[in-house]
Amino acid sequence: MSEAGTITEVVKRAVALYDVLFSAIRNGRERIILRSSDGTERELLIP
Repeated sequence: MSEAGTITEVVKRAVALYDVLFSAIRNGRERIILRSSDGTERELLIP
């Protein structure tokens, strides 16, 4: 569940995430590393 308080905040966060992903794809990256506050990592593969 989102911690955003408004629909506007949800949309802002979604657009920011899209921008990061689009930039990664445009720059030829094949994956993004997601790191949680406890240091665990997950890989997001970009097809």
